[in-house]
Parts: sequence; C-alpha cells; structure tokens
Amino acid sequence: FGHGETSAAIVKSERVIENHIPTEDLFIVGEKKVIPSIICLMPSGDYVIDPTAYQIAKSTNFGVCFKAPILGNERHEIISSTNKELFQKFITLTYESIISGTDNPLHSDINGNRDFNVYIACPSGWTENQIKAYKSFIINTCKSPVADIVKESRAAYIATRRKVSGGIRTQGGNTLVIDFGSSTIDFTY
Repeated sequence: FGHGETSAAIVKSERVIENHIPTEDLFIVGEKKVIPSIICLMPSGDYVIDPTAYQIAKSTNFGVCFKAPILGNERHEIISSTNKELFQKFITLTYESIISGTDNPLHSDINGNRDFNVYIACPSGWTENQIKAYKSFIINTCKSPVADIVKESRAAYIATRRKVSGGIRTQGGNTLVIDFGSSTIDFTY
C-alpha cells in the first residue's frame, strides 16, 4: 500500500534458489498490476479503488496517500479518522480484488483457508510500536490475514535478490539498497 501507488507480488518458496528470490507481480484490478493509492466513496455508498477521474469528481469523499501511521509520534502524525476509515476500505477491497483475480496464482476456500501468507510493507522510519498498531489494525479492523509487516527497506532488499538479466548477485558480502520512494529515500545495508 504505497504513498502514490499500490502493487502486489508473490514469492513462490519452491522457486527460491540460494539468494535468487523470483517474484511475480499480481493483478490488482482487472489487468492492472499497479494502481493509484486512491479510494472513492460514491453517492450510492459504494467504495471504488482505482477510480476514474469522473468517479473522483462525482465522489462524496475520497482518500489518497495512506502513509500516516495508526499510532503517531513526534516524527509521524497519526492518521485522521476519515483517512483511517478510507484506508480500511482500501486495504479490504484491494486484498479482496487480488485474491479473487482469476489470473492470480492464489487459492483461498470459503472457510478462509489459503495456500499463501500475506506480508505488507510499511515506511522504514516507523517504530516497532507503530508497526504493531498497524498490524493489529489490518488483522482486526480490516480482517485481512497478515502474517507480518515488513519495512519498505527490507522489501527493497528482497527485490534486489531477484534474478534479473545482467546485474550482480553475490553469494555473500555486503549489499547497499537505496530505495527512492515518492516521499522518502530509504537506505538498507
């Protein structure tokens, strides 16, 4: 759930070989693998993720850019109650859209049993208490089965381990990951 855009990927554990972590981007809405982090509340009471400009103009309320934490501190202001409600709907509808996508290799039955674990990234600057509050919000309020929350810098590190044409993948040694985000730059060593 990004500041400007949201995307999802799957890592199939049986395909991980040594330090190569192949990921596969998932469809979120239709044939889109990346959507803007925007949700609209329409006059009908329906919520729309990935809205058109027309839907945004006609909406009674909309939320964008969900980076404020559930638990604030001196560095990060707490999310507003309006954005918290919109973010809850955004998380819920995005998750439902991903798992219901017929082109995605995820399996879930009517009892909620699934053959995958869900990990969500959060800003690297969040404290452990902010991460715990975020995880609790996603599990208890959004009813999304999250195994854990991963800092964005760690997610960027995992992305560097993907096997891509060219590039160097070390079997040891050190790696510096510089993640240029839309509002921050994160460094992981």
